[in-house]
Amino acid sequence: MQALQVTDSPPATTATTPLDVDTALIALHSMHEQLRNADMAATDSMAALQRQFGSNLCAQLRPMEDAVGALDFDGALRFCKELINELKQGQPA
Repeated sequence: MQALQVTDSPPATTATTPLDVDTALIALHSMHEQLRNADMAATDSMAALQRQFGSNLCAQLRPMEDAVGALDFDGALRFCKELINELKQGQPA
């Protein structure tokens, strides 16, 4: 009985997966184009970004998500550009 309880319990700490910067940049570039074109698909893309990268980029995605939610695509575009630049600066040359 005790062995079953140990295997059924969640781990004490949950490790977040490391951020795949290349994949994040691809998704952000796609989002950038949608925002630049005032494409309403950006609302769905924003949700996808949160699902895929929210555990790693929650604080950085929040302002862009708020702007997209308010349909302020120009504001969201600025936040998107900032995040792209931030991720590129962290990349090895």
